[in-house]
Amino acid sequence: MAITRNVAFAYVANSASSTVSVINTATNTVIATVPVGSTPHRPAITLDGAFVYGTNRIFVTLSIIDTTTNTVVYMIPGIVELSERVAIMHSRNALNSSCREGG
Repeated sequence: MAITRNVAFAYVANSASSTVSVINTATNTVIATVPVGSTPHRPAITLDGAFVYGTNRIFVTLSIIDTTTNTVVYMIPGIVELSERVAIMHSRNALNSSCREGG
């Protein structure tokens, strides 16, 4: 799960349904369900809150969700298989991905 900096929204990966739920934290309601690649895992939000990045472990892709539309705007192929999580390094404008085993 990743929470926006202003704590208004939470983005929760749903591995079984291959989606990310967007939750309004003030009302505790799901306001959007975003279809992503298979088995999404541990999303991360950019510092400005504009995008959510999340690995899709089975499709070996990285989904990028635009938080204004709550839609996938880009899917990057070729991410390491069994990628566990992403970390955004704001000071370097970089995105790192870690792997549970191998790769």
